[in-house]
Amino acid sequence: SLALGSWPFAAFERAVEVTVEAQDGAGNGVSAARSVGTVTRLRWVVELAPGAAPIPVPGAVAVDGQGTAILGASDARLYFIGSDGAARRPAVAVGAGALAAPVVVGATGVWVPSDDGKVYRVPSDAAAGVEMVCDTGAAVRGVALDSVGEPLASVSLGVFYSGRCRNSPIYAGDVLYQPVARGLIYFGSEGNTIHALSQNAQGIPVEDSAASASLSAPIAAPLAIRSSGDLIALTNLGTTGSLLSISPTGTPTPLATTDVPSDGPVVLSSGDLVVPEKGKTLSAWSATGAFRWRSAALPGLPLTPLVLAGGADQLLVADARGNLTALDAAGQLRWTTQLAPAAIPLRPPNLVALPGGAHSLGYFPAANGRLYAVILDGRLDGAAPWPKAFHDPRNTGNAATAQPAP
Repeated sequence: SLALGSWPFAAFERAVEVTVEAQDGAGNGVSAARSVGTVTRLRWVVELAPGAAPIPVPGAVAVDGQGTAILGASDARLYFIGSDGAARRPAVAVGAGALAAPVVVGATGVWVPSDDGKVYRVPSDAAAGVEMVCDTGAAVRGVALDSVGEPLASVSLGVFYSGRCRNSPIYAGDVLYQPVARGLIYFGSEGNTIHALSQNAQGIPVEDSAASASLSAPIAAPLAIRSSGDLIALTNLGTTGSLLSISPTGTPTPLATTDVPSDGPVVLSSGDLVVPEKGKTLSAWSATGAFRWRSAALPGLPLTPLVLAGGADQLLVADARGNLTALDAAGQLRWTTQLAPAAIPLRPPNLVALPGGAHSLGYFPAANGRLYAVILDGRLDGAAPWPKAFHDPRNTGNAATAQPAP
């Protein structure tokens, strides 16, 4: 028998033929070919709520330490799907609003931001009840965890709340994205401003004005953090975007002019930065802003890619038209497929390493209420400072969170 996974496979799906050749001592040769059928990377597809109307639209997916995909949806329910496609526990009703923001796996449960204006915690113990942690009064955009696991929630009406339901000052602009964290310090974007916040002894988010930054244009995508501790931000200049680094002392440095960003950047192990763009491309830049490459146009607006190591596919890109595309380290197309039906957006993906370490199982939620599982070559690049949306499989948004062991 042949382990097909040990052979290069630069495709999502393809008919495979095995050819056997033999030669005797006199140099006489013979060969025989045989089709082994179609090989596909698609492992399974799960419908979250079969027959439900309207169809629940999932948000970003998180992955716990057992490889379970955990995702909220527009039906105010939290779903738990194992790597075999089976439900690990019954769906849990959480609040009264859509669960559009990314859920975050903590030490003892899942932090769930809700459009009903509340932050919930769903305990790991399935017998325990859902805990409403904080009523913020407006849609919650996301939660980040600091290095001791304390949450900070970003709220649409320009305010941030701690896990003890204490709030920061109320700022003038809207908050659109999940905060990020570097150790015990959180960074939340609001309008043109990045606020550096830490929690005092009473759990009140207090701003460190020396580490905060005011930019010249609106922040247009989630933040990332590189190994130096600098924040990486993307702003919208109207017809172009700007890629900037912000030092730990709050000093912004423009690095490059990009296309208008379509989602947040990733930081590679080399220090290079990759930006998803509304021109349906990815662009890559050195740590100092030198141009590396720009991909050919993708089928749809790209989301933040997954960064892989251990195979020829370095970047896995889900897009807003249901496509999944693999690129190599030079930004060249390896393969692409229409994963969800045409024009059905994919949501931010995640992955779990499969036994043996050579492959991973990618989880790709789609707006048709389904979760797609796809076999990927390699695993999440643990040497990359920011290899995916929300940093790590648990979606903590914290640069100090350890990635899964290789």
